Amino acid sequence: MKDSLWFPGKKPIFYIGLLFFAVLFYWASVFYLERMCCADSAFFAFRIIQEGTYDFELGRWGSVFSQTIPLLAVKLGASLPTFLKLYSLSFIGVYFLIFLLLFFFFKDESAGLGLMLYLCLGFRETFFFPVAELLSGGAVAFLVWPVIKRLALPETSRNGKVILWITFAFLLCLCSYFHQLTVFPILFIILVEFLLSKKSNYAVYLSLLLVTVIWFFIRIKLLTHSAYESGKIPGFAVFIKHLVQLRNLPSTPYFTKLFLHPLWPLTILYFLSIFHLFFSKKFLAALLGLLFIPGYVILVLVSNFNGDAPMCLETYVVIVGLLVAVLFITAFKEFMSRKVFLLGLVVILFINLKKMYETHYLFSERINYYKHLAAFAKEKPNKKFLLHERNFQWAICQSTWPLPFETLLTSSLTSPDSASTFYLLHEHENLDTLINKNPIFLGPESAVTWFMWGQNPNYFRLPQSGYVDANTEQKDTSFTHCDKSNVFIQPLRSFMKVPANQEFIYIPVKIINKSGKVLASEPDHKTDTRLSYHIYDLDGKVIIQNGIKTLLDVDIEKEYTQELSVENTLKHGYYIVEIDLLTEGKRWWGINSRVEIVIPNFENLRITGFLNRP
Repeated sequence: MKDSLWFPGKKPIFYIGLLFFAVLFYWASVFYLERMCCADSAFFAFRIIQEGTYDFELGRWGSVFSQTIPLLAVKLGASLPTFLKLYSLSFIGVYFLIFLLLFFFFKDESAGLGLMLYLCLGFRETFFFPVAELLSGGAVAFLVWPVIKRLALPETSRNGKVILWITFAFLLCLCSYFHQLTVFPILFIILVEFLLSKKSNYAVYLSLLLVTVIWFFIRIKLLTHSAYESGKIPGFAVFIKHLVQLRNLPSTPYFTKLFLHPLWPLTILYFLSIFHLFFSKKFLAALLGLLFIPGYVILVLVSNFNGDAPMCLETYVVIVGLLVAVLFITAFKEFMSRKVFLLGLVVILFINLKKMYETHYLFSERINYYKHLAAFAKEKPNKKFLLHERNFQWAICQSTWPLPFETLLTSSLTSPDSASTFYLLHEHENLDTLINKNPIFLGPESAVTWFMWGQNPNYFRLPQSGYVDANTEQKDTSFTHCDKSNVFIQPLRSFMKVPANQEFIYIPVKIINKSGKVLASEPDHKTDTRLSYHIYDLDGKVIIQNGIKTLLDVDIEKEYTQELSVENTLKHGYYIVEIDLLTEGKRWWGINSRVEIVIPNFENLRITGFLNRP
């Protein structure tokens, strides 16, 4: 099967690709809130709406391709759900356009296959973090591959070479303005092609390597104006210091678990490719794979030695998937027309897509959490709230700075007038001089007054007022008149099947308060009342007597729906979770609402990272 030919009836990989991208488009549509109302995505979406123009953070203007359609939707007055869905779909649209260019314009089937593998091998939770520019930059890097191949062909005309060099220079520049780390896949592709090519073409490959290194040196050292990007590049002394301590770095065990568990298909393909290259006597290509890919991983580990940002680390892992995809295609290219290979390819894609899908659970719970907060705000005259950090759902959300944007977007889905926002108030943080200014919008923690004035009334209509507390302290006598006769817990589901590989099970419950008094949510030094649970097997035997405790999200006047966190330490089987309120050291309230859960037969392998939680 030759890359230079196009026979639709004999290109099964193309049709596999159509099905593959159809799945990605479908998920981007179904999970558009999970992808666009969480973390950095919410911030990007907010800025595009608020300012009515592109949002190129850190000068990474490569984002123009994914932001053009959603920005046009804002200009045309599209609804917020339409804007967010188009934004979510636009990233997959960029990937699909690259796929079509590889097949129809460059007619390079192997690069098209490599792109598909890249988009699933290293992607897990990162599928729900689409605005990370490195993800799109990695996809664009696949366009460099066929350009390199054609530049090295002796039969390419002089005019053709000029056009190809211009194309290479453009793509090189474009990739660098997506993310600086795109230098690694480009270098790897050049080296792979060089080691497997005729040595008479070495001048072309050396020129490509030289141009790539020089350009990225200029881009990183001379054209980087962001303190954030500069801070990501460790000095030589720092690099050596942490390289020596590699085994003891906090990021090392995290990466180890990542490659052994959620990313085990990537690990298997890597070693399978190395072994096949050795057996095929392509020793230099095998050696390149043995040195380059682990070298990249070590560089990421050392550069992020603190290991305090798991989502950031996982975005760097996608490049490992890209490198392994290129290595795999290189090792098995001669098998691409065989039915067994195509069947294996479908299995590989299916396994990775399934594992990507399974990671939506946590992001869906995060959206549910924001919807619960929005429902709370809907019943209040004020729509701007301070949420105490102890009451924040850390296990679900993990990061705190984007909360104002996440809650604003989620609450405004039904109408601009339903908008509300929450700011996470940290211990000892004093905002007394700000919270009553009119108007005010508290933004990211690092620049709380960044978006202090104004809003886009077509999407958000917050009241002209200050912030109020969503949490008040529980006093010693707060719950004297509250018990099972006037406070009820209503599970929203009577039976739950636990999703795969989750550290926590989240059970949605409605707390109904008919006591006539507000259920305060923030524990003080004397009183600590929280949701908790007992767990029994179906025979009534106690499995867990005292479960972990979940703080109330907010003060509850009449009713509020929230998630109860249940630590997943159970073996597979059926269980009864008995839910109650517990006042620490005093009493269980005796409400005892029950939910049946089933734990499938799998090992709990979810990785949550290493976060410092209050």
